[in-house]
Amino acid sequence: MKKYRNFIVLSIILLLIGIVVIKLTKNDTIIYYYKQNGISYIKKNKAYNITDKYISSFTVSKDNKKVLYIEYPSLYLYNTSNKKKYKIKKDIVSVEWLDNNYYIALDQKNNIYLYNNRKQKQIDKKIDMVRIAAYPYIIYNKNEKTYIYNIKRNSKKELKLNNIYGITDNHENFIVNDNGTLKIIKISNNKNLIKLKNITTYQCISDDCQKLYYFNQKSQLIKYNGKKETIADKAQSILAYDNKNTIYSYQEEDTYRLMIHKGNKNINLDKNKTYYNEVILEKNKVYYLSGGILREIKTNGSKKKKLNEDVTDLLEVYNGKMLLLKNKDLYLNDKLLGEQIEIDTIKIFKNKIYYLKKKDDIPSLYRNNGKKETKVKENVGSFMIIDNKMYYIGDYNISQKYGNLYQYRKGKVLDKRVKSLYTKDNK
Repeated sequence: MKKYRNFIVLSIILLLIGIVVIKLTKNDTIIYYYKQNGISYIKKNKAYNITDKYISSFTVSKDNKKVLYIEYPSLYLYNTSNKKKYKIKKDIVSVEWLDNNYYIALDQKNNIYLYNNRKQKQIDKKIDMVRIAAYPYIIYNKNEKTYIYNIKRNSKKELKLNNIYGITDNHENFIVNDNGTLKIIKISNNKNLIKLKNITTYQCISDDCQKLYYFNQKSQLIKYNGKKETIADKAQSILAYDNKNTIYSYQEEDTYRLMIHKGNKNINLDKNKTYYNEVILEKNKVYYLSGGILREIKTNGSKKKKLNEDVTDLLEVYNGKMLLLKNKDLYLNDKLLGEQIEIDTIKIFKNKIYYLKKKDDIPSLYRNNGKKETKVKENVGSFMIIDNKMYYIGDYNISQKYGNLYQYRKGKVLDKRVKSLYTKDNK
């Protein structure tokens, strides 16, 4: 009985902790948006203004809590935690976040500065260009030389490496392509982690690029994961992959072949006179588009079937079927879901498909469950989804190009005269 009571007490504590976490997560949602003049944001369903003046640049920190913007001729930092604005420096022309606190800025003379919030350090003067900015490293060119600045060590040195193609996603290694020799080099100690010769193209499949696919000069497709594994003796492109399968294609005279490497076998999935535009690998199914015809096949090469034709674009797998476009018409496999939609507005929210489309030039928000299309709201200029919530600009004035900001299924106007919603892809 005592153990049972302890279990109940522990369960209640965990439940309360969960409620607190959920509440904190809910309160942390911040929505930035452009108004007729300047930038504002919503936090805890309350509107705050950052600036009501024209800005030439606007960027948000990785954690979405701080804002940098250029209000000519000065750079400003705004912190949503204390709702304060700080003037950083005049004559700044570009700025870029490195993480939640560090950022770099260039002035009109191409002097480069590093900032930790408001603390400034000039790294160099009159540089040519920034090559790579990825915390803790800044790589830039000056007078035909390349330099690397290490933020953690507060040190700068000339970089002797040539042919640097980029930096790995984990910001720890250089990717060097030296006349067909691919090198993965540890930045901190210049240790050569990988050296592969006779490479024409490659594709990293891990954050440190120590797992990768590459093609050699014999057109062989090879997978490297500490050791080399030849996937195919003849290949031209990698189209999709997961932990168990690699899908690739090659051309043989006037015929294109779609192949899958599964286990230690290479299986011919399809052959066609036209190349394969798009391939999506989803569990044990492969969806592929060639010559406008969409087909589906099992990864073992069985149960091939035609799903649709005159297809222009594949979107994603939705409830076990392919969501696709025929120009501006939306289909699920061969079922028409909606006609003449705004194709760049399609989003999945709580297992429903949402999109905008116009009738008599009036944009409206629609919802679709894969069976039925329902008009949700008229006069919607745009919408976005963040932290599992939807926000939209309703009561949209087409001539003035602004409206009122709402949260979906909430009647309260969050702010007025909103022109557009800020996202990382729509700065």
